[in-house]
Amino acid sequence: KNVSKATSKLRIEQITEALTVDELSKLVGSKPVSEAALPKEELPDAIRYDYGNGMNAVFSQGRLLMVRLLPASPGR
Repeated sequence: KNVSKATSKLRIEQITEALTVDELSKLVGSKPVSEAALPKEELPDAIRYDYGNGMNAVFSQGRLLMVRLLPASPGR
């Protein structure tokens, strides 16, 4: 029950690689709180967006590569 309402409404079927950063932001209900470029050796042109609440998304050249939902850490 630590998961935010935004992520509980988010269904896996709604997440596809066709999503843009803006579209994912609308689904999640918030804009990313931070973004960081990944090392070129790992993935060229990849940017990781952190949406808070343990949710990260990685986009490369405008295409969604990965979304990760981490369980909220206790005590937050």
